Amino acid sequence: MKNKCTKLSDDDASKINLSIFDENDPVQFQEKLLIGFGCYFGFRGRSEHEMLLVTQISHGYFSDSHHMFPGVEWWGLNH
Repeated sequence: MKNKCTKLSDDDASKINLSIFDENDPVQFQEKLLIGFGCYFGFRGRSEHEMLLVTQISHGYFSDSHHMFPGVEWWGLNH
């Protein structure tokens, strides 16, 4: 059985290369953020995400004049 309390070691975290994601592609950009949250803020698996409140999540669309993602849907976490 897998240990659910296992934390990514600092050595393993330093091997993660987020630059492979193309930030000009909104899907890859959001995937990069998900990986970043998982590695650096401890969002692992499903349970931590399930504890987020709806009020902590934002959703919208970039304006049509946005320089990279005009009209593209986005999701984010409030701080």
